[in-house]
Amino acid sequence: MNGPEGGIEPWLVELRAKAPSRLELDTDVILVTTLWDLGTTGVTEIDGRLVAGFADRGQAQTAVGQLRSPVLDVTARPVTGSDTEPPATPPSPPTTVRFAVGETVRSISVVAGPTFGHGHHPTTRLALDLLGSALNRASDGRLLSDLRVLDVGTGSGVLAVAAARAGAGSVVAVDVDAACESVVATNAWNNGVEVEVMTGIIEAAIDSPVETPLDQPFDIVVANLLLVDQIAVADTVRRLLAPDAHLVLSGCLIDQADHLLRLHPGLDAERSLTSEDWIAHLLTGCR
Repeated sequence: MNGPEGGIEPWLVELRAKAPSRLELDTDVILVTTLWDLGTTGVTEIDGRLVAGFADRGQAQTAVGQLRSPVLDVTARPVTGSDTEPPATPPSPPTTVRFAVGETVRSISVVAGPTFGHGHHPTTRLALDLLGSALNRASDGRLLSDLRVLDVGTGSGVLAVAAARAGAGSVVAVDVDAACESVVATNAWNNGVEVEVMTGIIEAAIDSPVETPLDQPFDIVVANLLLVDQIAVADTVRRLLAPDAHLVLSGCLIDQADHLLRLHPGLDAERSLTSEDWIAHLLTGCR
């Protein structure tokens, strides 16, 4: 359909679940991925429905044909003056991230949104590998469901969601970026797990007179941060470690490895991994 000046008129495709209950696990991730593949110019959630923009009527109708199903109402219509402007840029498509805990390989779906962490950056991959080792070692003689895990500088929540997906009983994610709260919550929901998210300065939270999830020590702490940020939080991180806890450090260059280790005297370096120019450590021991 042409616009009033002969241009192509944008269309919207709206998707709503026919049942009032939430969609099955990962269904919304699959839908967003499909919309991406079909060429959406942007997708957002409005009042419980997904609304996707398309460049013209033909693309919108193709999308309707592809997405129509017994569990979805799918409609298409031209953009009108009463519509809020649809997203101008496509959303980040979900990525599948795999990681191992012992002999078990698991996977999660991740949407990075405006935050760091699609799951495939070398620093994240290194942290995931060492997180798997930490979970495996910490659960020796214990149940995974008894473990408490903290992800410092969580970004999109890849490491926190992975820990919860592996079976950790309590997972807390912390970041200074307020945008992380909704992104981590979305990724946790999409993967059927629970992650408690806190935003703000971790040092302030740990010293707060108000009860917070940081009041109890953690069996595993993961910090995927640049060296300058590792320096800033090092003392606080050690205060949060339970006796014989495991600390995963990533986000630093190989030539910064010694400086990173010196931040945590009294902890033993059990394992180190490198990828490209990056290094990560798994530390264990008393605080």
